[in-house]
Amino acid sequence: MKKLLLTAAVAGATGYAAYRLFQANQTAMEEKMLNKKLRRAWDREDFEELQEVVQELSTLEVKKLMNELAD
Repeated sequence: MKKLLLTAAVAGATGYAAYRLFQANQTAMEEKMLNKKLRRAWDREDFEELQEVVQELSTLEVKKLMNELAD
């Protein structure tokens, strides 16, 4: 019984670590996409889009901080 519980605990920890890694990778890809979008808006001097992208980046930063606090 102890062996089964230990196995379940290790599997749970491994699954959680994989989930956190996936989440971090997804956040990094989203940040990269937003940075590209920011550069394009800056080059076109599209201030409305710049404002939207800055808001999205701010939301992403809050999301990253929340993820760090969850650890």
